[in-house]
Formats: sequence, structure tokens, C-alpha cells
Amino acid sequence: MLRPLDEQGRTQALAIRDTLLRHRVTAVVSSPYVRCTETVAPLAASLGVAVELDDRLAEGAGGAGARELLAERDGCVACTHGDIVEEIVACTLDKGAAVVLDGELHVLEQLSAP
Repeated sequence: MLRPLDEQGRTQALAIRDTLLRHRVTAVVSSPYVRCTETVAPLAASLGVAVELDDRLAEGAGGAGARELLAERDGCVACTHGDIVEEIVACTLDKGAAVVLDGELHVLEQLSAP
């Protein structure tokens, strides 16, 4: 839980922030793990919102809770872990990559890692 981002991770967090700001983001929700919160902190700061922590996005929490969260939160960015992503979108993403989902949790766009 206490593995902070390295320099490359911080650079990627700033780049993904710039990409995600082009979408209609209204909230930022994250796994409580440090790497996730640090990844979305620049985005939240740019939006003037707090990073909301949610255990349903924690590594090992399973996809059901994350699906429920995403269904409740239109316009949110959710930072989670590979196991959760695989359960929700049935694909593996590189670290720092992202997907844009519609209300049915279908992938609209895949964003490569910066």
C-alpha cells in the first residue's frame, strides 16, 4: 500500500491528467493505495475537487463493487488496479493507461500510457 510513484510515474500522472481533462470529468475516485491516489492527484487538483477514496477500487476487491461504483458515478475518473480493470473491461492495460467507459461500462476509448 505504501509504494509511491517514482519519477516516471509522476510524469505519466501529469500526462494522463492533461488527456483526461479533455473529457467531461466531474469527480475523481481512487483506490486507497498510494500509487493510485498519487496518480490522480494532479487531475483532482486541476479540477478543484478532492480525490475520493473507495475501497471498492482496492486491489483484490473484485469487480462487482467497482462496477457498482462506476454505474453510480457518471463523469468520474476511477483509479484502480489491473485485477479490477481486467474484471470490468476484460482486457489488460499497461501501467499508466486508461479507458473511457460509457454508462453501460463499454470501452469507448483506450488511452495509451504516456
